[in-house]
Amino acid sequence: MTAGPRGNLFRLLNLQPGEPAKLLFLWCLYLLFTAATQIGDGVAQTLFLKRVGVQLLPVMFAVKAALDIIVALLYVPLAARLGHPATLTLALALTGAGLLALWLPAGRGVPLSYPAIYAWNEATATLLKIHWGVLLLDCFPVDDARRTFPLIYTGARAGAVLGGVALTALASPLGPENLLIVAAAVFLAAAALSLRVRRLTDGAGAEPMVRESAAGRIGNIRRGLTVGLRVPLLRAIAVSTLLMVVCRYGLRYRYSAAFAASFGEAELAAFYGGYMVIANGASVAVQLVVTSRLLVHSGITQTNLGYAAAVLAAFAALGLWPGLVTAVVARLVDNELKAAVKTPLSNLFYGVLDPRERAAGRAFILGLVVPLATAGASLLLFQRAALRHLPIWGGALALLFVGATWAQNRAYLRADRQRLGP
Repeated sequence: MTAGPRGNLFRLLNLQPGEPAKLLFLWCLYLLFTAATQIGDGVAQTLFLKRVGVQLLPVMFAVKAALDIIVALLYVPLAARLGHPATLTLALALTGAGLLALWLPAGRGVPLSYPAIYAWNEATATLLKIHWGVLLLDCFPVDDARRTFPLIYTGARAGAVLGGVALTALASPLGPENLLIVAAAVFLAAAALSLRVRRLTDGAGAEPMVRESAAGRIGNIRRGLTVGLRVPLLRAIAVSTLLMVVCRYGLRYRYSAAFAASFGEAELAAFYGGYMVIANGASVAVQLVVTSRLLVHSGITQTNLGYAAAVLAAFAALGLWPGLVTAVVARLVDNELKAAVKTPLSNLFYGVLDPRERAAGRAFILGLVVPLATAGASLLLFQRAALRHLPIWGGALALLFVGATWAQNRAYLRADRQRLGP
């Protein structure tokens, strides 16, 4: 038995023998590519809001929806052919290379480069979000995921703090567009580090299906689109996710407009950086101290319902007290609270599925349901009347989201009982 301060730390974190080294590696990898993602996001948001304008955000929401569908259709056969570790390395390397390619036109002031950076950042973030959850389920048995996932996901929050520090410190002296080079370099470093992931998967998802036929690739795509309609839990997740996404884009439009109106370009980039440092620093504490205990003591379902209630509360705050303070609260619910609580929680719902259906199931939700919901949110936000009454209809949808989350929880409990058997 491990003794001393290290042993006490392992017991505090509820770790088993052999887990600390694996957790540390995955934590560091997640920290790296999340830092890069946050730098890219801060640059993309700043350049788009200040050089294009918040009024065209709904257009980008629609573009993101289309790109997410394309990413999902490409992802399922790609992950099956290359294997999960190699797919992660490729995704990280391509993300970094794309940012480097976009840096040149952005530096020269090419107008189309700003929406291109925004779209590239959103599309690649979706791909990494889909695949990271799948890969983690290869690294840990389902019964261990409840303990380990909240710890690993603190790496994302620490990475977001690191990315925020870079934005705050470098936005003014370098200019926002030149931070794309920094983000690209960190992505490429993460790609190099990810070459060691194969050792942690114990063979699960690690071996590519090198002889897969064209018919097999088409079958994988079809599977990703149909498995969600066949599995009751995925149907429930789909309804809940659809409502959540529309609500989150409503929040995003409101707080983005407030931020753009409150700051100049360099100041906005620095604000994003400072915000990321404070908000994600707090999120690390939430994930380490609160999330794992919530999952153990309150359970997955109650914690899931709590996030839906927070979305409803954010819309209520926007309606009652509009302004910069409530805009910051709305972004906290949309981004940091979701990342600290909802994202690791969401991965656990897929853990009760057949392992062969997890990648396809996540692709169905994140690559089809989310884009369709995003497109619906975009259409809503194009309407001036909808913008005027956003807190009202957003609040109504948030209330429906609470109800759909309750139904999702019931479907999860049924699926978990079936998995455990009599």
